[in-house]
Amino acid sequence: MPRRTRNPRHETSDTPHFGVCRFVLRLHDVRSLKEKRSISKSLLARARNRFNVSASEVGFLDSKTHLGLTFAAVSSGRAVIDSMFNEILQGLDIDPRFEVEDYGQEYI
Repeated sequence: MPRRTRNPRHETSDTPHFGVCRFVLRLHDVRSLKEKRSISKSLLARARNRFNVSASEVGFLDSKTHLGLTFAAVSSGRAVIDSMFNEILQGLDIDPRFEVEDYGQEYI
């Protein structure tokens, strides 16, 4: 099988950037997993609709006190992803139902 080589004519400066952002939230006054799932679903749907990100609840699935959320985004620029994740963080920070306990970003 022939080896593929890069063709300089097809290379662009618009290399895609992949970002992943993880949050751990400490929930206040949640009495059941059903109530926790309601909070999780509303947060994930809002982020998906507003920012066009992939979003999922990860970790702490059986905990009533903590909620783990992960968001992933693809863009032509890292600054766009940074801005998006910062807006998500700001939206989470003002919600009185929980507090952001941990937050992390990484890029691929």
